[in-house]
Amino acid sequence: MKHPAKKQRYDYTLLVVVLLLVGIGLILLYSTSAYNGRVKFHDSFYYLKKQGFATALGLAGMFIVAGIDYHRWIPFAKLGYVTAIVLSVAVMFIGDEYNGSKRWLSFGPFSFQPSEFAKVAVILFLASYVTHNVKKMYRMRTLIKIMIVVLPIVGLVGASNLSTAIIILSIAVVLIFVASPKYGQFIFLGAAGAGFMGIFLGRATGWNGLQSGRIRKLMKRDIRLCRDCMQLGVEDYLEEGWDRVFKSLALYRKPKMI
Repeated sequence: MKHPAKKQRYDYTLLVVVLLLVGIGLILLYSTSAYNGRVKFHDSFYYLKKQGFATALGLAGMFIVAGIDYHRWIPFAKLGYVTAIVLSVAVMFIGDEYNGSKRWLSFGPFSFQPSEFAKVAVILFLASYVTHNVKKMYRMRTLIKIMIVVLPIVGLVGASNLSTAIIILSIAVVLIFVASPKYGQFIFLGAAGAGFMGIFLGRATGWNGLQSGRIRKLMKRDIRLCRDCMQLGVEDYLEEGWDRVFKSLALYRKPKMI
């Protein structure tokens, strides 16, 4: 006997929290971009409008996906994970470079970060994998397989975006913790994951060392321009000096949608 379908309900507490965070983010975006938008585009709301449009699309997509039974996404788990790996490799070769790192892929007027797609792909893939191997989760072999599968995407994402790689690895660790009945195995895998991230942190430190020379040059340039501003008269300082300072801080670079 089939049970009647229950009326769909949203988690309104979570929905309110999401909308609140989005609202705060838009306010902060406006407060930091109003000057640049007014000077460059003669519109203080230029960047807010762009981000507002992207936010509206995101909210519409959220409600559409929320209305789909999550079981329907299971057949796409493997495809999504492979796609995330392909996109992460692609961004290393044809990605757009901003501020010394390649994180974006552009398709015409649209651009996105493959690392953000990788988060969703990892969650879907691991949830599907754990569901199909729920009776084997007590085995150390199964947990090692999961980590071996996750580490490639963590490594690829970490090559350009270390913070997102840490988040993806944390997602995997939490899913394994919830699914594994033995905490001893989880502790072992946690230590292995920490060691893996230690390697990447060391690599990132080396990369930051290469970037530090560029940062020092920018700081010296900013200090020099500030000294020039101080040598101007008070009126010239207010009218011209601050404009030069803001330009020196690279506020005129083309931002990407968050």
